[in-house]
Amino acid sequence: MVKRQEKLAQKRQALLLKIQAQRSLVTIYGTEIRQSLSLVDMASELFGKMGNSARRRPIASLLITAVVMILKPARAFAVARSALMGWQIWQSLSSLVKHLRQSRDKPAA
Repeated sequence: MVKRQEKLAQKRQALLLKIQAQRSLVTIYGTEIRQSLSLVDMASELFGKMGNSARRRPIASLLITAVVMILKPARAFAVARSALMGWQIWQSLSSLVKHLRQSRDKPAA
């Protein structure tokens, strides 16, 4: 009977240590996700400002694009292709980011 109680106590202690380790991992992962979301927020804000600037000054945007195309057309196409792929990925992930922001900003009940 005593051995069984000792085994149960050891098992309980092992489970408590496992729980503590899992909680630490969740805390670390949560911090990493928060940092990633802040980086995404900053990038989104930057791209928004660039888009607004291009809309306000369309001729300047066209001139800059023309100069880049004349000087380095292959690189310009590569950048444009990468930008398009990034925009498509962003569009597919935007609903997830919006959901994560809402759950992060929601007060705990």
